[in-house]
Amino acid sequence: MWADEGPATPRTFRPAAPIFTEPAYSQHRIWTSSPYRASMQPLVVGEPPFLPRSFFILTGAAAVAAGLSIPGSPPGANWTVIGALAVAAVWVARAGALERPDYGLVGLALILLGFFTIRSAPWLLAVNLVFIVALVAIAMARAQSWAGILISLARALMGLPHGIVLVLRPVGGRAARDFKLTPILRTLTMMVGAVAVFGGLFASADPAFATLAGDLLVPPFDLSMIPIRGATALGVAALAGSLTMRSFDAVATDTTSAPERRAWLGGVEWKATLGLIDLLFAGFVAVQLAVLFGGDEHVLDTTGLTYAEYAREGFFQLIVASATTLVVIAVAVRVAGAHRAERTWLRALLGVLCVLTLVVLASASKRVTLYQEAYGFTRLRLLAALVILVLGCTFVLLIVAGTMWKASWLPRAIVFLGAAALIGFNAYNPDARIAEKNIDRFSRTTQIDLRYLASLSADAVPELMRLSEPERSCVLARLDDALAEPPAPWSWNLARARAHIVLRESLPIGTRCLAGD
Repeated sequence: MWADEGPATPRTFRPAAPIFTEPAYSQHRIWTSSPYRASMQPLVVGEPPFLPRSFFILTGAAAVAAGLSIPGSPPGANWTVIGALAVAAVWVARAGALERPDYGLVGLALILLGFFTIRSAPWLLAVNLVFIVALVAIAMARAQSWAGILISLARALMGLPHGIVLVLRPVGGRAARDFKLTPILRTLTMMVGAVAVFGGLFASADPAFATLAGDLLVPPFDLSMIPIRGATALGVAALAGSLTMRSFDAVATDTTSAPERRAWLGGVEWKATLGLIDLLFAGFVAVQLAVLFGGDEHVLDTTGLTYAEYAREGFFQLIVASATTLVVIAVAVRVAGAHRAERTWLRALLGVLCVLTLVVLASASKRVTLYQEAYGFTRLRLLAALVILVLGCTFVLLIVAGTMWKASWLPRAIVFLGAAALIGFNAYNPDARIAEKNIDRFSRTTQIDLRYLASLSADAVPELMRLSEPERSCVLARLDDALAEPPAPWSWNLARARAHIVLRESLPIGTRCLAGD
């Protein structure tokens, strides 16, 4: 603790290094030549002390590419490349602390990024983008519990301002000197000055050189887009920085083992409540078995509605009721006691509830199917079918967890389930399937909504070619107008490229056949 005791040497106090310290932004270098290896110890909230130089290079490349290619262009290959660069930037900052399940989540995120080059439906790509950010946030935080997953997602959004600060740290101070940024700026300034002076003199001396210089030096994009390009670049950089920065402290709030449960309610209270819910579900299921699965005549006799009209009513409420059951199960697990007898009762009551909920979901699925066959296929109805499928698989996982009485693996399993379902949904090509199903229904019923088909994306163009005239020309004329302006090369997209080929080979002949045109 103390220095040498000689009379000529002043005493200096050397305090021992504390185990936990509150990191200050000014106390740490932001990057080093070697990647930071995250410790397995709990980390206090703050900026990660070390980040590899490659993190800033990859983040800068993603931000610049986003600013130059995203504004004014439809999603395409550029989004896939930018997303891969951003994921790689976050990866190099946390790779030393990741485990195999985390690699799987990052892999699923990269697969979803690939669909930006294949699919063109904006609504589908928006869902993909949300899932990509969520998967990367969960993976980098190594979140295992529901609390850890929710906290990692919240911090990824709330940490955007701090992410900008983190990414821009090398621009000033000690990091700028270490990064040799000042010589780079001086070099760029001198180069720009030399070009301005001598280029201006040569351009004024020779008109041919002036024309050539104008073609080379005038930016190929609209200067009025500079603010939105800058905002886009900062947004991408902030997101990468936030995912990196907050991932270091999200693990401290996570736990892979469930906390010790306390009996918040008496056994009679929660048993009576769950038993009543089970009876209510059982009564509804009995009605469904007798009415919905009993055929058209039974429905008409009991309700006065046709089979399709009956199915149209209530499928959304059944989905909400099934999703609410998940909340009931989560609360029941927390309020029930931990004694063996209590656990047995809980397992029995919740097991019955899960099985009955599966029947409710089957009823909702049948209603959606009948509704689509009677009134046509839409994106919302197709999404409802996907949600029903995911909820059904979730309740199956809950039954398995209840049988094992071990649910530490359940949150990550449901995240994997949701990501896998979304990947399958992308591969299913929903816009094309909507067009296909509606055209098949048109051949049977002669009923079709041409305006809705014309609102589909380029994904549906190959299927729309199956329409007969004049319906085909009516729909393709609208899509031809939407795809008339060719996108930039960096926004290349497989669906749009195929649609351009199809539309060029079969030009629409009718352009005013939709009401309101």
